[in-house]
Amino acid sequence: MNERLWMPERGHWAEFQDLMGHKRLHPSAALWTIYTPIDCGACSPEQAYQATRYVDRDIPHIKVGDVGFTLSTTSWMPYAWSINNVAHEEVANMALAYFQAGRTDMGFTLLKSDLTDEMLMGQSPGNFGQISFYDRERNEAYRDFGDNVGITSRAIINGLFGILPDALHGQCVIKPAFPESWTTASIRTPYLTYSFERKGTKDIYRIENRFRQPLQIIVRANAGGGAFLEVKGSSDSIQTIVVDRTKLPEPNIFPEIKSAKADIAAPEYIARMGLGDIIPDSMAEHSFVDMSAMYNSNVDDIFRNEYLSPRPPYTTLQIPVQGIGEWCHPTQTAEIEDDGLRNAIKPYKKHLGIFDTKHGLKFMLPKNGYNVVYTSLWDNYPDAVRIPIKSAKKGVSAAYLMMAGSTNNMQSRIDNALVVAQYKDGTSDTLHIENPINWPTINQEYVFDNAAFWSAPVMPLRFRLDNGKVAHEINRHDILPEGLKTEGEAKQLSDVYGYEIHHGAGVILKMPINPKKKLESLHLITLSNDVVIGLMAVTLEKK
Repeated sequence: MNERLWMPERGHWAEFQDLMGHKRLHPSAALWTIYTPIDCGACSPEQAYQATRYVDRDIPHIKVGDVGFTLSTTSWMPYAWSINNVAHEEVANMALAYFQAGRTDMGFTLLKSDLTDEMLMGQSPGNFGQISFYDRERNEAYRDFGDNVGITSRAIINGLFGILPDALHGQCVIKPAFPESWTTASIRTPYLTYSFERKGTKDIYRIENRFRQPLQIIVRANAGGGAFLEVKGSSDSIQTIVVDRTKLPEPNIFPEIKSAKADIAAPEYIARMGLGDIIPDSMAEHSFVDMSAMYNSNVDDIFRNEYLSPRPPYTTLQIPVQGIGEWCHPTQTAEIEDDGLRNAIKPYKKHLGIFDTKHGLKFMLPKNGYNVVYTSLWDNYPDAVRIPIKSAKKGVSAAYLMMAGSTNNMQSRIDNALVVAQYKDGTSDTLHIENPINWPTINQEYVFDNAAFWSAPVMPLRFRLDNGKVAHEINRHDILPEGLKTEGEAKQLSDVYGYEIHHGAGVILKMPINPKKKLESLHLITLSNDVVIGLMAVTLEKK
């Protein structure tokens, strides 16, 4: 795990490494990927400390009244059950990990917030339920699930008070994680009682050892940054251990690491991700790229295929053969139908027509027959395609891309694909296709809350396949079949979570092109397993 998944430049473990394809590390780690190795002792103290800093900056924090905050398990999209929740057992386990890593104040704030959330602010006072009120999709569900009883107890006993019996090695470590402001504390258990008092530079522990087999008591004092000092006591039933804080080692110092959200509002980032102002300059020239020879599918074939290879040789919870769904919904599909888009295409030349977005931008694509070039790491389609730009000269400033395809929560917060603009001089520029920043799945509308579900402040322009309408945000009431008018019905349209788009929708992205260079070709390259990335049309802008 530490050899394959630890990312020293980021200071935490990757969520997983792809078994197939490009075998990439997925850097958007879930809460469980941080607390599990810390709780299991499968890391160094320095790693534990650094990994908790990742939670500080990149796991969504949700304010809990005036008490503090709680955490979602991930920021992955689209939502699916057990993938992106606010779950008490997960939060309590992370509080324990904070304590274990020596992050005392953070651990106590999180634990106090979680207990306040579930036992005081919820609809069942005093209850230990599973899902938090702050879970956007499920709210306070499963009040009768006691998943968090044991782990909350451990967060207090093993974490806050740091009682860690180790009878196999004849010892019991006391590794307290009291907030810095505490000067006294005490606890009584059937096997160990101790009190803590801080006097000046001395921490005094008065201990009563009642283990059936006498254990040597060791106090492990926190110095910060993953550094600790051990002071050994005896196995006597009653003893006092004094920690001289002037002898604590210097805390470890680690470099600051930027959050994944650090630059998402910057104009440069918005432009680089193809989310720049999609309305073209009225003085600019526009030309269509003829992709007739490249098309290899109908856009609505995407979930009608069977994606059979390559597949892992092991028993896994892999995506179903139709390319959509998961272990709870193995037969899930989505009704993708592009008749409305085709009907919006006006005749132009031969079999090609013009689609007018009504945003000052037009695309050329066929009214009949194949209308997309799909790429995928599945064998159904090529991994990558090259679209030659035959007549482009210098001066092209943007390539407008009309795209459609799939993604899933396990391919979230990572590049699903790249669009590479290759210039005549051998240099290139790259547009990163990332779920959810600029790549929502074809069958859903993403809804953001700037907490567990976040993206850049600009949403990609989307075109609907049922009628050709184009907008940055598809109104949830407008995407429903006739007769369904409530948001609740929208969410339950296909018995899955999220907001289903009736017949599907694609995206329009604006890729910046260097006008001082001659554009030679565009390359669409799929990077993620289990996704299909499609390009339907390209319009070039020359200023």
